[in-house]
Parts: sequence; C-alpha cells; structure tokens
Amino acid sequence: MSRKVIVGLVLVLALLFGSRVLAGSVPSGDPFQAIWEAIFGQAEQINTLNQEVSKLKNTVNELANKLEQVPWDMTGTYTVYWGGNRHQMIVDSMNLITGEFSGHGIFLDAPGYSWTMTGALDGYSFNFRIVYTETLPGYYVDTTGTVAPDGSLSGSGVSSIGENFTFHSTSGTATKNN
Repeated sequence: MSRKVIVGLVLVLALLFGSRVLAGSVPSGDPFQAIWEAIFGQAEQINTLNQEVSKLKNTVNELANKLEQVPWDMTGTYTVYWGGNRHQMIVDSMNLITGEFSGHGIFLDAPGYSWTMTGALDGYSFNFRIVYTETLPGYYVDTTGTVAPDGSLSGSGVSSIGENFTFHSTSGTATKNN
C-alpha cells in the first residue's frame, strides 16, 4: 500500500470514530466499539495505576519523614547508674520507624533483681517503663530521658511506690540512625 492510501484510511477511521465520540455514544456491535473500549479501557487502567503509584509515593514519603523523627538506634547494652546503683540495661529490639523499643535488665549489684522494659523514642527524648520480674514482681519505674549528642542516656524516673531516681549511662551508646 502506498503512503497516501494508508494516510487516507487512517483519516477515514479517525473521522468515523471521531463522529461517534462527538455524538457521545458508541452503539453496541459497532466495529469501532472494540477500538473505543481498547483505548478508553486502557486509559482507565492507566488512571488506576497512576493512583496506586501516587499512594505508594505518599507512603514512602511518610516513612521517610518518620525515619527523620527517629534519629537514634538504641539497641545495645548499657551500664546505667540509677541513684548510684549499677544496672545493666539491654535494648533487644527497636522499631526505627515508630521509635518503640523493648528490652530487659538486671541490678548488677544484686543479680536476682531482673526486669523487662518497653518504651519509645521521639527525637532525642524517650520514655520507658521497667517492670521487675523475679524479686519484687510488679514493682515498676516510669522513666523519661534524653539521648545526648554522644549517644549516652540520662534522665529521671518515679517508681510505683513513689521513689524518685535520676540515671545516666556510663557505657554503651545509642547510634545515629542516618
């Protein structure tokens, strides 16, 4: 076929198809129905895909923003002095998106005193609760504190029986989450 014939056929098809589009209807059984459905069916699928891609981009951006809010990874082992008493605190796991962490520890000068811990980090500030499990079961200390620029921890806490404590870590450091 010559180029002029192909161009002519394309123009005729475009005019016939265009007239159907302008009329706002595509009659059933029409030979151009399949073309109409193929073009606009795919457009609908493309729209749906674009919407899903947009949702994924938003989710990725939200997660990236949350990562920026949790600048420290606190997992690790620390020696912590609570009012002069030496404890070993182990942060076993930490969700670097939400800042939530958990762990356990012992009173180093009296190893029968062990505890579990759950808490959360928000920026440079954290809070956690330690709950004694063996000796003094149910006794707890609610704690608030900060991560210093060098990764050390310090803060204060109040026990379930009203005791006030301050604490600071002497070994072990949080690491930058970058």
